[in-house]
Amino acid sequence: MTRIRSFIFALTLGFFSLVTLGCDGTEVSRKGFTAVENPNQLPECSFFLLDFPIDATIHLGEKTRIVFPEDFPKDVRDDIEILTKDDMLLVASKGNSESILLGRKHQRMNLKIDVYLPSLRGLESTHASLIKVADSLKVKEFSAMASGASRIMGLVLQSDSVALSASGASQIEANVTGSEALLVLASGASHVQLGGSSLSAQISVSGASDCNAKAFTARSTEFLISGASQASISTVDSISYSVSGASTLSYQGSPVVGSSSVTGASTVARK
Repeated sequence: MTRIRSFIFALTLGFFSLVTLGCDGTEVSRKGFTAVENPNQLPECSFFLLDFPIDATIHLGEKTRIVFPEDFPKDVRDDIEILTKDDMLLVASKGNSESILLGRKHQRMNLKIDVYLPSLRGLESTHASLIKVADSLKVKEFSAMASGASRIMGLVLQSDSVALSASGASQIEANVTGSEALLVLASGASHVQLGGSSLSAQISVSGASDCNAKAFTARSTEFLISGASQASISTVDSISYSVSGASTLSYQGSPVVGSSSVTGASTVARK
C-alpha cells in the first residue's frame, strides 16, 4: 500500500502549504495575513478559512464580500476578525469567542454569515464551525479540510483533482464528478459522506472514523482502514485494501482485487 501512503503524505504537504496551523493544531495561524475592517471591500479570494464557531454559507460568482445579518449579536461581531492573504479569506476570533459564546448556545441559529466569492478552490473549517456551499462549482483542483468538530456540507463539484480531509470529530459531505483523482482522509472519529464518481480514489480512514461512499463509483480504488473504522463504496472496477484493527470495508460488484490485507478482527464484504 505504498502508493496510498505517498498520496497521504502529498496531501498533508499540500494542506500545510495552504495554511500553517497553530501550536495546538486547531487554530489557523495568522502569519502573513492582513486585517480588513470593511467586509464589503475585500480583495478577490478563492480560498475560504473559517476559524470561528459560526455558520457560513458560500455563494459563488460574485464580488468577494461578507454579509452579517442585521440581528447578528454585536458582542460576537466585535470579536470577529476578517483577514486576507494572497487569495485566502480568513474569518477568525480576536480571542474572546469561547467566553462570548458560552452563554449563547441556544442562539446558535442567529450566528450565520453569508460569504460571496467569485470562485472557490479550497475550504478550511475549524473551531466547531460549519461551512455550507450553496452553489455547485467547476474547478481544476479543489481541497477541503474540516477539523476540531467542524463541518463542510453541500459540496457539489466538478474537478480533475479533489482532496478531502476530516479530523477531530468533523464531517465532510461532497458529491464529486469528472474527477481523475480523489483523495479522502478521515481520522479521529470523523465522517465523510461521498457521492459521484472518479477514475481513481485513495481513501484512508482511521481512529473510529467512517467513509460512506455507497453513492460513489470509481474505476480504481485503494483503501487504508484502521482503528475500528469503516468504509463502504459502490461499484468499482478494481480495488486494493489494507484493513486492520477491528475495521470493516464493504463494496459492490465483482472488481479485480489487487493487493489485500485483512488483520485484527477486521472484515471485508462484497455486497
